[in-house]
Amino acid sequence: ASARRQIALIKEEIASVSELLDKGLARKPRLLALQRRRAELTGDIDDYGAQLRAAQDVVQRAEVKAPVAGIVVGLQVHSQGGVIKAGEPLLYIVPGRERLVVEARIDPVDRDVVRAGLDAHIQLTSYNLRNTPPVPGTVQTISADSFTDERTGAIYFLARLELDQEFLGQLEGVDPAPGMPVEVFIFTGDRTALDYFLEPLTRSFRRAFRES
Repeated sequence: ASARRQIALIKEEIASVSELLDKGLARKPRLLALQRRRAELTGDIDDYGAQLRAAQDVVQRAEVKAPVAGIVVGLQVHSQGGVIKAGEPLLYIVPGRERLVVEARIDPVDRDVVRAGLDAHIQLTSYNLRNTPPVPGTVQTISADSFTDERTGAIYFLARLELDQEFLGQLEGVDPAPGMPVEVFIFTGDRTALDYFLEPLTRSFRRAFRES
């Protein structure tokens, strides 16, 4: 603010000296000195602005804010004061208000019998099986392309199933969260149910597949 005020005063003085110079009542070196001083102050303001922006960027990076509220899963950084590479994920967040889905890995040999619209039962194995009935669900989508497990090299297709939210809401003391293991049975008509082995999933649930 002080530098800007000085520039404003110098501008007024430059205007006055210019008038006097036109009338032959002032010397040109005085005008040039004022113009140089104005240029110096302008440069200082630009430098201070760049320093301020750099400091603000550091402050903003010191605090990481998520765009949504939810549950943190897959925390990638565990050391305090560590350096994070550009573009490297810190953690994953499952939005708390979104519906959880089941993501099941389908063996390629069974891809032809699993399709969208099939009914399924999802057993929440984290709860007492005697007191917690399987939750009805429906296959929503099947991936068009196959995937490869980086750890095992197994090839699979990805199926997403939606839980019956109304039925789930009627179960007392049941509040499924991302990463909970479940068992999934997809009913394919005249064939036996498909039994899935589920493993933790970043967004909700992940299951490996076998036909029982």
